[in-house]
Amino acid sequence: MEGKQFVKWFAVKQRIHETALTLYCQDRDIWVCSIGENVGREQNGKREMFQRPVLVLKRFGNGTFLGIPMTSKFSLHRTVLQISGGSFLLLSQMRLWDGRRLIRKVRRMAQREFEYIKSEVIALIKK
Repeated sequence: MEGKQFVKWFAVKQRIHETALTLYCQDRDIWVCSIGENVGREQNGKREMFQRPVLVLKRFGNGTFLGIPMTSKFSLHRTVLQISGGSFLLLSQMRLWDGRRLIRKVRRMAQREFEYIKSEVIALIKK
């Protein structure tokens, strides 16, 4: 577990949990999100808030959303998709997030690009 910061992440996670304010996102939004210090090959966040950009794939009405973490590192893997701006979506890391993890909105993805990503996610699930 060398290099893992679980204790520090737990303190941040507790502050996030106690936050009354839930920021609301929409499908296609890209937000900086506190994704945490995670286990094994799960994607980790960076900096003091354990943050990483996340694409909102589907917003749910209860303050949660299905999101896909992003990275700037190139990878030739079938679960990694390059998007405009030079970033990459980590499809294998997609999961449910609480809106309290949202830090700030970065931008809104173009509808056409978003539809392509949704089709790739569906194709991945069907395989």
